[in-house]
Amino acid sequence: MTATTASLGKILLADDDESLVRTLTWILKEHGYQVVATPGGENLLTMVAEEKPNLLLLDIMMPRVDGLQLLERLKSDERFKDMPVLMLSSMRPRKRR
Repeated sequence: MTATTASLGKILLADDDESLVRTLTWILKEHGYQVVATPGGENLLTMVAEEKPNLLLLDIMMPRVDGLQLLERLKSDERFKDMPVLMLSSMRPRKRR
């Protein structure tokens, strides 16, 4: 992407896994998206209001905040009820028996 190319949209990435944040940020920027990352969800509603992203990538499990509870709070706010959200998880799948 060149400096004159417009961004395809802004993505807010809320995840506590630093390596995943770095990787997703790199991939998304390479494909023309503007990425704003936050290491957790404590101030998520404030960040969403300030950044006005086109998409929220939200980790399901973070140390201090539960992503599903954050999603519920976000969707109960009239300003954000129509915002697209993609839930992420880096949990290992359980072994099959």
